[in-house]
Amino acid sequence: MNVKFFVLVVVVVVVVVVVGTLSYSFTTESDPLEILITDWSPYGLVYVAQEKGIFEKNQVDVKITLLDESESLLEFPKGFLADGSLEVFADVIFFDTNYVDSQLVYAIDESGMADVVVSKFDSIKELQGKTIGVWELGGFSHLFVLSLLENNGINPNDVIFREVVPNEIVNKLNAGLIDAGHTFDKENVNNAIDSGFKIIATERDTPGLIVDGIMFKTEVIKNRHDDVFNFIKSYAETQDYCKILLDECSEIIAKKFNRDVSLVKDGLIDVDMKYFEDNLELFDNQKNSLYDSGKFIINQLQQNNQISYSPNISDIINPDFVKELEGVRTP
Repeated sequence: MNVKFFVLVVVVVVVVVVVGTLSYSFTTESDPLEILITDWSPYGLVYVAQEKGIFEKNQVDVKITLLDESESLLEFPKGFLADGSLEVFADVIFFDTNYVDSQLVYAIDESGMADVVVSKFDSIKELQGKTIGVWELGGFSHLFVLSLLENNGINPNDVIFREVVPNEIVNKLNAGLIDAGHTFDKENVNNAIDSGFKIIATERDTPGLIVDGIMFKTEVIKNRHDDVFNFIKSYAETQDYCKILLDECSEIIAKKFNRDVSLVKDGLIDVDMKYFEDNLELFDNQKNSLYDSGKFIINQLQQNNQISYSPNISDIINPDFVKELEGVRTP
C-alpha cells in the first residue's frame, strides 16, 4: 500500500472515530460565523463539517445560508451582510474592487470539467458574430468566455453577450435567444447534451482561471481571526474526510441541496479538488500560483472596463491562514 495513502487513511479514521464517538460542547460569546454558499458540490462540504461535528470540534459556530444563483449575485452590490462566502476567485477580485473589501483565504477547487460552454456549433472559433450567454457581465463566467474568445482570435466586440443564469442556458438555446452559453453543474451539462448541444470548451482550456475558494470580509478577518482560522481548519479536515468517505459526504450534501446523490457525487469528482498541500503552493507568491492567476484576471477585468483600477493582488490574497494551518497539521 502506498505510504502516503496509508497515512491519509489513518488520519481520516481518527477523525471519524473522534467525531463519531465524542460529544463536543463549547460556548462562545461571539455571533455565529455567517457563511453564504450556492449549490456547487464542493461548497456542500460545509454541511458535512456541520453534520459530522467538525465545526464543533474546532470550536467555531457557523450559520450556513444556501442561496440560488440569482440571489447570490445580489449580495455584494447591496453591501454583503454575511461574514464570508464560498466564491470563485475571479468574482472575489471583482467584488473586492467594486463593492466590499474582502480577501481569499483558502482555495477549494479548480473547476476542471465542471464549467463548460455548450452550443450547436462545433467550436469557439465559430462564435464570431453570435450571441453568447454568460451568468453575469463582469463576473467569472464572462471572464471565462472572454478568455476562450481571445485564445481563438475573436474580438469580444464581435460577439453579443446576454446575461443568463446557468440553469437557463439550455432553455435559451432551445428558444434561439443565444447561440452558445456557459453553464456548470452536472445536471445542467447533461441537460444540454440530452438536448443535442455540444460541449465546445471546458475550464481546462483556460487552466487556473476558475478557482473556487473561501472568502471573508477583511474586517471579519481582523476582528474574528480565530473563528476564521477554525472555519478553514474545519474545511480542510472535511476535505480529507470526504476523500475517503465520498459516498457518505455526497449523501449529506444531496440532502441539503435537495438533489440527486449521483449528481452531487459527479460534481465532486469532476472538479480538481485543492487540498491543504495544494494550498501551500497556491498561496506561495514565489511559485506559479494564485498570484499569477490573479494578475491575469485583473488585467482582463481592466481591459474590459469591469474594474476602474488595478488592485494589488497581495491585498486580496491572504496566505496567513494557510501558513498558520501548516503549523498545526499533523505531519
